[in-house]
Amino acid sequence: MDGVISLQGKGADIASATTTDIGAATGDFIDVTGTTTITGLGTIDAGIERTVRFTGILTLTHNATSLILPGGASITTAANDRAIFRSLGSGNWLCVAYQKASGEAVVGGGAGAITISNKTANYTIVSGDDKAIINCTANSFTISLTAAATLGSGFSCWIWNTSNSSNDTITVDPNSSETIDGATTLAIYRGQGLELVCDGSLFYTRSPKRYRAYAENVSTGATRPIATGNIAVAIGTGITASGSQSTAIGANATASAQYATAFSGSSSGVSSAASGTASIAAQGGTASGVNSVAIGEYSSARSIIGAKVFSNGRFGTTGDAQSGVPYVLRALTTDATATALTSNQSAAGTTNQLILPNNSAYAFSAEVISHRTDVVSGLTHRASWTVEGVAARDANAASTVVSAVINTISNTPGWTLTVTADTTNGLIAFTFTGEASKTIRTVASVKTSEVTS
Repeated sequence: MDGVISLQGKGADIASATTTDIGAATGDFIDVTGTTTITGLGTIDAGIERTVRFTGILTLTHNATSLILPGGASITTAANDRAIFRSLGSGNWLCVAYQKASGEAVVGGGAGAITISNKTANYTIVSGDDKAIINCTANSFTISLTAAATLGSGFSCWIWNTSNSSNDTITVDPNSSETIDGATTLAIYRGQGLELVCDGSLFYTRSPKRYRAYAENVSTGATRPIATGNIAVAIGTGITASGSQSTAIGANATASAQYATAFSGSSSGVSSAASGTASIAAQGGTASGVNSVAIGEYSSARSIIGAKVFSNGRFGTTGDAQSGVPYVLRALTTDATATALTSNQSAAGTTNQLILPNNSAYAFSAEVISHRTDVVSGLTHRASWTVEGVAARDANAASTVVSAVINTISNTPGWTLTVTADTTNGLIAFTFTGEASKTIRTVASVKTSEVTS
């Protein structure tokens, strides 16, 4: 034993030093003061123990031989932390017990366990919270930060707001004029969290934990979603968003054009396909026209700009049993020339009018309104019509026929509306004739029932 006697009672305080010689203490229980990092505890016979209370913040540096600490990692102390050290002889020590003043488990760097510290009222983060989770479970309050220089470069911890109340907000307040991400304070709302990082002068955040208003449950056998378009989003299984800024959601859906959106296919597995720019397809529809919408199993926009079609099945082919609700056509005239109403107010063509597929028949109805823009005088310079009709197309465009009844509601100006068959393009043509040197806007809302064979 080399004449060393184990002493009982409290000994004189020992100032922290690189080697803090607790072996030479005047009692078994001692206070270690100061903030100097400790790497050794002096030399004394094996088996001797010392109970130590730390009065401030310092670092105990783990060494696998000379200073063996719980978790195999260094410990940052806090005031009133307690530890029991047992000498292994030859200047080597084993920490057989460590109790944090907060009552929490020991947190070390690297491989150490992570402490979750629950808070419900104002709290100041200290060095002992390094790598800890500050879990704010209720109430609105402030998490204050010890000065960055004291916490030191490399300090980090998590701050969570897990309150059940949507109104509870945690305010993170750096010391004095110090900032966090350049701001004087930072608010953390319910369901949010972040990692706080110190560089010794200021604070920063990373790895945000955001509040999620969604949940997911995906089986391991599910087909992964694919999003290859620029800024595209694909959420679900067996779906693809390949168009720029496109979105595909659910199952069996493809959004292949820019701004297109495709929702889940039908209950029987028919896929939704949005291939027109800014189109929308859902429940097994095919939206192939620009700004078109196709909803329902086997519905088809037939590449018509702005078409809105609905269905809930088919006889044999896509689009052979559906309704158009409605097609909106328009024209702007400034003279007495007959002008076709189209879905995009451009030159009449096969993608902006009511084109029929081969071997089809449409029943249709329409409401048409014309409005002169340069005067306001009741109905004197306005006109309105309703239309009921049927159209058919056999093997080609030339076979297209239209029978329509036009009912004039009001037409004081004497303008002209016709609804005829365009046998060049195979479609129903709505044509308006206004008057010279007058600007007139005309809009038609056309509903259809469509059947093909």
